[in-house]
Amino acid sequence: MLSLDLLAVAASAEGIVLRRGAAGMARRAVLLAAASACGLVLFGLLQAAGWMALAPSQGALAATLWLAAANAVLALALLFAARPRRDALAREALALRREALRELGRLSPLGEALALLRPRGAAVEIGALLIGLLRRR
Repeated sequence: MLSLDLLAVAASAEGIVLRRGAAGMARRAVLLAAASACGLVLFGLLQAAGWMALAPSQGALAATLWLAAANAVLALALLFAARPRRDALAREALALRREALRELGRLSPLGEALALLRPRGAAVEIGALLIGLLRRR
């Protein structure tokens, strides 16, 4: 029964890692889309309005350079906000999954069979299968 408990822990930890990773990717995608939209709108509207306001007093070249600098600062701020964040819970769940699978390999004949199937992506596939089995129950 210990082997099944370890597999359940590994599957649960894998589920946490996958859910947290997907949530982080979705958040970054939304922020990058917002940054892109703001950049385009800013480029279109502020460039035209700002250039028309600055050109008579500063000259055409200086007005263009001031507006380009303002757009660059805003774009950098939005890209900084969209950077990936370190997720401590996801890291801990990943470490827990690795430890549970390592223990399973030591304690169970099932672990020896899994070791034969354990190229890099096999643990993820086994975790997904176990999650599916647990959900059906």
